[in-house]
Amino acid sequence: MLEKKQRKVIILGDSHARGCAARVNHLLNNDSEVFGLVNPGSQIKFIKDTARVKLQQLTKKDVVVLWGGSNDIARNNSIAGMKHILEFVINANYTNVILMGTPHRYDLTRNSCVNNEVEVCNRKLRKRLERFEKVEMIEVVSERNFYTKHGQNLNSGGKESMSKKTTTTI
Repeated sequence: MLEKKQRKVIILGDSHARGCAARVNHLLNNDSEVFGLVNPGSQIKFIKDTARVKLQQLTKKDVVVLWGGSNDIARNNSIAGMKHILEFVINANYTNVILMGTPHRYDLTRNSCVNNEVEVCNRKLRKRLERFEKVEMIEVVSERNFYTKHGQNLNSGGKESMSKKTTTTI
């Protein structure tokens, strides 16, 4: 007879979330049922909309991890991205939510408008999420050695670090 898993963990995101579900599953020692829904290059609205049905199946013991926003900020659409993240959190009030902060872009200059907007958005989002009990926001690792050579995405070490942060929050 198959043993039913204690909880479900769903990891939703853009390319930053690629491979994280397998890492989180390994770190949780298969105590949870872990799914990953990754849509590379997607804005947060698309990620939110494609996950709607899956989220309705979650309970108070389950966890959903949302990792997106980079593409919204890069397209000068951070206000709409933040709006969709807040809608997601409000609609997921029956389950636990972990939001990953938007990562720094090392492929751009430190003081680029995109990196400045990343900092502003992360700060505003953290402030707005304070009123939600079942929501945690995790800052993405910022050390350069956790990013690929081109600097836009996390490398395997960065994804491993973020997976560890996620499992300690779960």
